[in-house]
Amino acid sequence: MNKYFPIDCTKLVLAVVIVLLHTNSFLPGGDIALQRAFYNLAVPLFFCFSGFFFARNVDFKKSLRHLTALYLIWTLVLFPLGYFRFRDLTLAEAIINLLTSGFIPTGWFIVALVQCMGLTALIWEIRNKRAAAALLAIAGLICFAYCSLYNPYSHTEAGALLNTDDGMAGFIFLRLFWSFPRGMLYFVTGFAFMRLNIRVSRNVAWAAVAVTLAAFVAESVHDIAAYHLNDVFEPLSKPLLVGALMALLLAYSRPAPHATAGKMCRESSTMLYMAHPIIIYLLDKTTGIKLGWTATAMVLAVFALMFYVYLLLRDRKGFGFLKYAT
Repeated sequence: MNKYFPIDCTKLVLAVVIVLLHTNSFLPGGDIALQRAFYNLAVPLFFCFSGFFFARNVDFKKSLRHLTALYLIWTLVLFPLGYFRFRDLTLAEAIINLLTSGFIPTGWFIVALVQCMGLTALIWEIRNKRAAAALLAIAGLICFAYCSLYNPYSHTEAGALLNTDDGMAGFIFLRLFWSFPRGMLYFVTGFAFMRLNIRVSRNVAWAAVAVTLAAFVAESVHDIAAYHLNDVFEPLSKPLLVGALMALLLAYSRPAPHATAGKMCRESSTMLYMAHPIIIYLLDKTTGIKLGWTATAMVLAVFALMFYVYLLLRDRKGFGFLKYAT
C-alpha cells in the first residue's frame, strides 16, 4: 500500500516543471517573469517533501549514504558539465563551489539536502523537543531571510543589498544562495508536517491554497512591475503557499494500492531531474535546439527512452549499480 501517492505523482510533475524552466518554455502571451515565479515553486516543494520523509526516522547516516551514492554516479554521467563550470575558477572559488553547490549542475540540490538533513538531525538531538522545534523554525526563517537578500530588491527599499559581482564576498554570497539556506525553511516545513502530524481537511487545505496563491500572485506581480524583474526568487508569501500545497497533498493522501506506480514516479522524477542537463547539452550540440517547447518535448522523449532502458537493465546481473541512480 502507498499512503503518499499524491506526493509521488507531484514529484514527477515538478521534475517536468524544472525541465520547462531550464528550457525557457513559457506559455505564449503570458508574463514570463510571473511564469518563472510559479516554476520556481518546484524546488521548494522538493525540499518540503524531503523534510517530510526524513522526519519519519531522522536517520542522517542512512540518508547520507543514499545521497552520496546518487551524487557520485551522476557526477560520472555529468562530468563534462561539471568540468565546464570549474575550468575557469580559481582554487578558492572551486573549493567554495564544491562545498556549497557541488560539482555538477544538479548537484547543488543534493549538497543542500545533505546540509539541511545534517543541521536538522543535529538540532533534533536536543532532548527538549519544543526547544528543538523552535530552533529549527528560527534556522529556517534566518535562511529564508538570507536568501531574500539575493533578490535585486528588498521589501523595504529598492536596490540590491549586496552586489553579487563584488569580488570574493559577492561570490560567496551567491554560492551560499545555491546551498542549504535556499531550502532550509521548506525542509523544516515538511519536517514539521510529519513530526507534528499536521493534517487539515480538504476544504481547509483548498481555502489555504486559494488565499496564499492570491497573495503569491499579487506580491509577484507587484515586485515584477515595481523593480522591473525578470525573475522572483523569494516572495514572502512563497513559504506560506508551499505549506498550503503540502497540506493539500496530505489531505488527499490515503492508503492506496499504488505501490509500484508510486515507486515509478519517485524513480523517474529523480532521474529526470538529475539527467536533464546532460540531455539538454547533447541536444544543443547535435541539433542546435536547447530552448523552447521543442527542446522540452525532445528532452522528455530522450528521457523516456533512457528510463525505459534503466528499467530493463536495473535488475540484471552486472547492472546492480543502477539502483544508485535514483
